[in-house]
Amino acid sequence: MAVGRKNYLFAGSEPGTENLLRSTPRLDPFALDLFNPVYGQPKPPFTRRYSASENVGNTAVYAQDQIALSPEWKLLLGNRTDFYNQTFRDKVGGERTEQDRTGFSPRAGFVNQPLSFLSLYGNVAASFRPNTGFDSATRPFAPETGFGYEVGAKLDLFTGLSVTAAAFHIEKENVLTTDPEDFFFQIAAGAVRSQGFDLSFVGQVTPEFRVIGGYAFIDAAVTRDEVLRVGSPLLNIPRHSGSLLGVYEVQGGDWKGFGIGGGVRAVGSRLGDSGNERFRLPGYVLADALVYYRYENLRFGLNVDNIFDATYYERSYNSFWVGVGEPRRVTVSMTARF
Repeated sequence: MAVGRKNYLFAGSEPGTENLLRSTPRLDPFALDLFNPVYGQPKPPFTRRYSASENVGNTAVYAQDQIALSPEWKLLLGNRTDFYNQTFRDKVGGERTEQDRTGFSPRAGFVNQPLSFLSLYGNVAASFRPNTGFDSATRPFAPETGFGYEVGAKLDLFTGLSVTAAAFHIEKENVLTTDPEDFFFQIAAGAVRSQGFDLSFVGQVTPEFRVIGGYAFIDAAVTRDEVLRVGSPLLNIPRHSGSLLGVYEVQGGDWKGFGIGGGVRAVGSRLGDSGNERFRLPGYVLADALVYYRYENLRFGLNVDNIFDATYYERSYNSFWVGVGEPRRVTVSMTARF
């Protein structure tokens, strides 16, 4: 198996400045056979040079009000206004780009409680988020904008335990994703869509036992773009994910304040390379455990994440740049409350 290699040299001389020297593998390929590597080969020459600085300023004004229309109905109205300025200077090309943007993010929602144990809600909102950085042609990105809506319900099954279910639909423009032609850089996808539903529950099943869990289904795909295929999934977003945690705490006797628990985290497979839809990161399931003891205002705890030290891949930029998740981690803590 042969893989390409790219050489980088970074030197950040001041805040907001990036200097980069790199080779061009398509013009000067550099390959290593993983099973029979030959070391000492001459490295490809640096053929591309970038030196750029970026200054970003953002000021926001936010207002929101919740109105009780009746005992059963509540209305929420709000808006955030962003005043955004970005100055970008390409020191190699000698070009300077400046953009001033004003973004409005209004939102509205309602809550209806027809029964004491049931709440229905819905909301609609627009979003605005400045994008920083630049593409492979040293051009700054336009801000990310979006619009979405959500409907859901919250059900209190019995004292202490509640279940929430929601369905959502979000559309965004200018979402940054890895450039399929050059994974060091990003591109702004023309338009993307994310829709799905989630289910969560939390509360006390008994005085001793509490549980927290959830499941999410997300269908995220490109809806308009000149580079990415329309309908292709978005990078690093699983269609299925969920978690479950249970904790048992002794409520009386000599062991009062002693708690023990465990849980699992599951993430489905997801796209690992925006330029190669056949490359996917495998799904994984991790197990965690905890034990603690409460004494008056003190809490002594021991947490073990990824108990079985499973190897998993958390995210990637492309098929040559994959991030490995954390191995087994043990944390000892002591907390005091006053």
